[in-house]
Amino acid sequence: MTLTKKMLRKRGRFRTGVVSALLLALMLSHSGCFLNEKLEPYYGRVVVPRSQEFHWSDGGLPQTFDPAFAAAPPDTDLVRAIFEGLTDYDPRTLTPVPAVATRWEPSNGGRVWTFYLRDDARWSNGEPVTASDFVRSWPRTMRSGD
Repeated sequence: MTLTKKMLRKRGRFRTGVVSALLLALMLSHSGCFLNEKLEPYYGRVVVPRSQEFHWSDGGLPQTFDPAFAAAPPDTDLVRAIFEGLTDYDPRTLTPVPAVATRWEPSNGGRVWTFYLRDDARWSNGEPVTASDFVRSWPRTMRSGD
């Protein structure tokens, strides 16, 4: 006895319906198994450490902490995290925003830029950050590529 295409389609739809109904029943029957579980807002329990330590995982160990030699992640990511430049980027628009410099202005057709530093800019040892710190870093960075 041969089945026509129409009968095969009906049989296929019936099987799909039966399988769907069984899956739905299986899902609903096991959903009550977790009613006594206490729900946590996060995965696992959060334990706040007592010490003031910063842990960083960026996929590998940095090869250098020196901004003049950092060329690729994770080095560049670490340098951006621990050093502040004259400017930074707005995370939404990627336009330059003040960082150590409070403002800046071009002159001589954009060939010379003057940056005005924050009065409270300090190194980790408390010494003030000066314009000469930034001026000295550029030739050093240019020499590091040699």
